[in-house]
Amino acid sequence: MSTSRAMKYIDIIARINTMNYIPAVGLEDEARATIALNVVSYEEAIVAFEEEMRKTSEKLKGKGFDDKLNKFRMAITPPKEPTEEQASQIEKLRADPGFEAFRKEFQKWEQRSKAARKKAEEERDIEVHEYPIKEHLAAISRVMPAGSTVMLRKGDGSGYDELDYQTVFTWVVEIASKQKKQ
Repeated sequence: MSTSRAMKYIDIIARINTMNYIPAVGLEDEARATIALNVVSYEEAIVAFEEEMRKTSEKLKGKGFDDKLNKFRMAITPPKEPTEEQASQIEKLRADPGFEAFRKEFQKWEQRSKAARKKAEEERDIEVHEYPIKEHLAAISRVMPAGSTVMLRKGDGSGYDELDYQTVFTWVVEIASKQKKQ
């Protein structure tokens, strides 16, 4: 049975990541199912949040914004290594009398969208359904042997760090301790 609670965006992401570090191999079926239910529930909450952010971003667009974006897209977001034909097209678009005004409009929209998202991530409570994992801690502990490590992608995407399973297990226990009692 799940309980409902409000969480911040970053906390949901951290829980998804933590749950994904728990090895499924050797994990008892009920524990594995509970972890999967939590991950799915967290991901559903993130999808709903992302859709809300998409709608917020859409509302920030001025009249005719999408038409102008379609017209100037190549010049606003050019490829890293444009072909000669693309470079010529970009040059023509940037010479268009309406380009500079739209570039400023685009930058303003982009800044406002990012600010709205940042504010929502930091301040908005997102409703999440959680399935209690406390009763599965022993089973989870058995598949996370002390002294073993897991590879963790660095936040900047530049590579990986080794993380010991004891640290991951501590995170799991912290999650369990914060879940509502049933």
